[in-house]
Amino acid sequence: SFYTGVEAIGPNQWPDDALLPGFRAAVESYAAAMEALARRLMGLFEIALALPRGHFDAFMRHPTCTTRLLHYPPQPAVAAPGQIGCGAHTDWGALTLLAQDDAGGLQVQTRAGWIDVPPTPGVLVVNVGDMTQRWTNDRWRSTMHRVINRRSGRDRWSIAYFFDLDAEAAIVPLPSCVDAANPARYGAITAGEHLAEMYRRTTVAAG
Repeated sequence: SFYTGVEAIGPNQWPDDALLPGFRAAVESYAAAMEALARRLMGLFEIALALPRGHFDAFMRHPTCTTRLLHYPPQPAVAAPGQIGCGAHTDWGALTLLAQDDAGGLQVQTRAGWIDVPPTPGVLVVNVGDMTQRWTNDRWRSTMHRVINRRSGRDRWSIAYFFDLDAEAAIVPLPSCVDAANPARYGAITAGEHLAEMYRRTTVAAG
């Protein structure tokens, strides 16, 4: 069965500091900085969505956050059909903060097709995730993206920080995003239930 609360969150498994000195401290420091930035962005979201200051505070008292250190080996310029570094997907949570090196390869899908997201020094890529799309009643769309590491000819490294709210936080379309012309498209669901459902879709075979 799937758990939808904080009891589903286990401790991190860290390599021995004697084998990789400073690794844990560096990752924890980075994650803390990204959480602070994510909270600041949520405050800006409140302004953009005509919500009272602090509206989102009750939804992120103990958010479920994940830091992923990602490696993409170089791919041949002419790859087999469907061969990619990371398949097309949206992120499941509220928002994602992505740091990428200068190898390139990240692409996002627009109405006109796939476009490159060129790496810029000192800039983080911000993705709106599925939870925010539900919250905003489709006003803000979760970003479909993928990685194809064909152009650099070398390894690609990135760090993705996923900010996913409290497990028990109720995700209901916001009043400022619902009116007679735009009725609610989603029912109520908790953030934990949403994540559990996404895990089911991606890991449990049908039938």
